Amino acid sequence: MANQKRMGKVFLLSAVVLSFLMGSSLGTVRAADPLLFHCGSTSTPEHSWHRSFDIFMSEVEKNSNGSMKALREFASQHGGERQMVEACLRGELDVVVTSDIGIAAVFPPLGFTNLPYLFPDYPEVDKRYLNGWMGQAIAQFLLNKSTGDKGIRVLAFGENDFRAITNSRRPVKSAADLKGLKLRTPEIPMYVSFYKHLGVLPTPMAVPEIATALQQKTVDGQENGAIITWAYGWSEFQKYATKTKHIYSGMEILISKKKWDSLMPAQQKIVGEAAKKSAAAQVVMNRNDVETFYGNMAKKGMEVIEATPQLKQDMAEAAKKVWAEPKTTETFGKETMDRIIKDVGGK
Repeated sequence: MANQKRMGKVFLLSAVVLSFLMGSSLGTVRAADPLLFHCGSTSTPEHSWHRSFDIFMSEVEKNSNGSMKALREFASQHGGERQMVEACLRGELDVVVTSDIGIAAVFPPLGFTNLPYLFPDYPEVDKRYLNGWMGQAIAQFLLNKSTGDKGIRVLAFGENDFRAITNSRRPVKSAADLKGLKLRTPEIPMYVSFYKHLGVLPTPMAVPEIATALQQKTVDGQENGAIITWAYGWSEFQKYATKTKHIYSGMEILISKKKWDSLMPAQQKIVGEAAKKSAAAQVVMNRNDVETFYGNMAKKGMEVIEATPQLKQDMAEAAKKVWAEPKTTETFGKETMDRIIKDVGGK
């Protein structure tokens, strides 16, 4: 009887193994589950960061034959930009799409790309930042500063926006028009210093408070770019918009070093190329959105003004004063500031 039971168990085990190999109902062969990438951002579906990320997701899945898959967990599901960058640094979030402001909140020396009047136009942005030494400096800094198995790698560079000035009192065509204007500004010291040099009365406040402050005339205006100004409806309470382009902000697609190091070279290539393709499309989308949104503001009755040569000169002079402040060199480093002054200081 014991021998019969043992023989029965052997027969049953053999049947299970055979059925697994043949794909019968007793054991079905399955492909391995795809390698997942949890991807975070603050952007919503209307934003170019969100829309262009379709490319990243499709390229990763297509070129890996389904063995890798990116999950878009946007709209601040993982918190604000600083929180997401920190999570990526710890290896708790695989990929982050963030502004360089979010990166600088964790690594202050990288905030040099947000210096006032560093870039007068898109060609200079493309030359020195997105495809130049400034972007390379950010990428290299993050690689060098990582410790142990924690760190961040930049996959690709995209765009946030140029800042502009809107207000309800008068057209802005020179620094004289800015004098005495009470503008909502971010609570960033070098921004506040820049506006003070222009005669502005900077008034830091949180983003959710801006609409009410504009509507009630607590402030005369604000200085975000076309994307956020239109999206938040702030243009409804403003008469004038001036394309000052006084501060630029880029976007980076980041991946945790922990995730990157876990990939095989072929997988790294797929992810890296997908990010670059996605970011390149995002830049085009974003610049088209900027023009579209300024057009929307004009159709709604807003006076949209190009920056005059006098205003550009006034802003450049105010910017140079910020660049020369000891705090600026202390924050960004003498080597970086010397290079900026040598490279773009005379423009």
